[in-house]
Parts: sequence; C-alpha cells; structure tokens
Amino acid sequence: MENVRIPNKLNLLITLINFPLSLTAIVVGNLNPNYLPLCILLFAFLHLNNYAILHEATHSNLNSTKQLNYWLGVLTGIIFPTSFSIATLTHTKHHCCNRTDHEMFDYYYPSDNLFFKFGQWYSVLLGGFWPVAILGNLIIFIYPNFPKSKLIQNIRSGQRMLEDLNSEIITRIRFEILFIICFWAFMIHFFNISIWTLLLFYLAAGFNWSTRQYITHAYSKRDVWAGAINLRTNFLHEIFLLYGNWDLQHHLHPNLPWIYLKKSARNKKPKTSYLRQYIKMWKGPRKNYETAPKPISLKEYFNGDKRERHSSQNIN
Repeated sequence: MENVRIPNKLNLLITLINFPLSLTAIVVGNLNPNYLPLCILLFAFLHLNNYAILHEATHSNLNSTKQLNYWLGVLTGIIFPTSFSIATLTHTKHHCCNRTDHEMFDYYYPSDNLFFKFGQWYSVLLGGFWPVAILGNLIIFIYPNFPKSKLIQNIRSGQRMLEDLNSEIITRIRFEILFIICFWAFMIHFFNISIWTLLLFYLAAGFNWSTRQYITHAYSKRDVWAGAINLRTNFLHEIFLLYGNWDLQHHLHPNLPWIYLKKSARNKKPKTSYLRQYIKMWKGPRKNYETAPKPISLKEYFNGDKRERHSSQNIN
C-alpha cells in the first residue's frame, strides 16, 4: 500500500487514555465495593485494548521513533503485566511458527496424548493462557536458562518460542520485570490496594484475554503466512481491538499499522462472525489431516519471503 504511515499521535492518545483509565478502574473498584463489578468489567475490556496497543509496539508500529516505541511498549507491558522484550520475542516467533506443529493447538495427531491436547485447549478457553504467560516472566527473571530445560524442550509448543534469548535480551527482560514489580509495589502501597481485589481484576482480565488469543487462528489452514482468518464484528469492537479481528491481513502484512488492515482486505466482509468462531472453539480440537508447514527463520520473516503469493487470496 502507498503512503503508509504509523499514526503516532493517535496511538499515543490511545495509550495515554488506556493506561490511567485501567489504573483508575482498579483504584476506584478497590475503594468502592459497590462499583467493584463494573470496574472489573471495564478493566477486563481495557485489557484487550491494552494488549492491542502492546501488540502494535512488538511490531514497531506504535511509534515511528524507535526509543519511544520501546518505552510505550514497556508502559503497556506494565498493565498486562509482561516484559515488553519477552512479548516482542514470543510474538515474532509466533509469526515464524504459525500453524506449524509448534503452534497446532486446535488439531491433533493420532499419536498425540488427547488428555493433554484437550486439557491444553480448554485451559486456554478457561483463562489459563494469561497466568502461564505471567509465570513464564517470573521464571525467566529468576532462571533465564529455563527455556532450554528438558521440561520445556519436551513440550512441542515451547521448543521455539524463546530459543533466541541472549544475554542482551535477558538484561532488558530483567530490567523490565523489575520495573513492573516496583511499579505495582508502589501502587499497592500508595493506594492501599487489596491483593485479593487486584487478583479479582486480573482473573477477569486474564480470562477475557486468554479466551480470545487463538480465535483468529482456530481451524484455519496450516500455512505460516496465511494461517489466520478475518472475523466479522461490529465497528466499536473492531476499534477496541485495533482491527485485531483482521488477523489474516496482519499475518500477510505484519509490518502494516493497524489502521490499514481493514483497507488492505479491500473492505471485503469476512464470512465468519467473531461470535460464531468463538462458539465453534468450544467444540474442541479436531483430528489433523493437513501437512504441517515448517517454521520459517527470522530472516525469512523480516524479508517477507513467500508471503506475497498469499496476498491476493480470498478472505475467510
């Protein structure tokens, strides 16, 4: 697309609205039990928007200035909470391993342990993805070599996500996680936030986020570039997700800022609705009949090798 620009001012505005509003919801809900359910609901949906902002930062699309993009990513990481460097690394590897055996959660082979596969699938739908991500941050903060341990290497989905960790990235990760810990320690102390109340906020937010993390990939074709679908939803929901429902367009054009994703599909309406796809996911994993694609290298990903041949395909 021509004249593509990162919407710096708009992205900054969205970030600077979401961050204080998220914190305000927690503080108000903690101080006023009558408003607690409403504040928790608000925070749970702000959490989706916060992740959409964080996602833009992982692609260096939140701000055209590299340093500002980094610090805005760190800021949104505080709310999640996650190290921005971990989020960037794992999300980049997601693009490299998309729909390969390392990210095949919705299908199973005859040789797979079905108890594990179904347990893994429904744990995501029941909110289990978020606490695993948080626990992963803490473990890497304490024990950076954990991704190389036999436990992780024996898990198909965990083998590649953090294989590119090096000393420089680990230093940034530790700084970012320490910053997050200090920030929340200050918030809890200064505003006298109950740990149990904070946990309620994040249980709701984690459930809301986790249930939606695989919705645009479930049952899509097994292709690294084109293994995603665009989902039909209302305009307000689209804006809240920063067009995250147009995920096929995002995977075909990962460097495209969010405001151009819908336009890149030439405004064709997706066939599948967001709600119908969500309901379909509760039916569980299916038996796999497709050939598994191989992961691509970081070089192939950043060069966009073999991506363009998918760009003119029909919208799902």
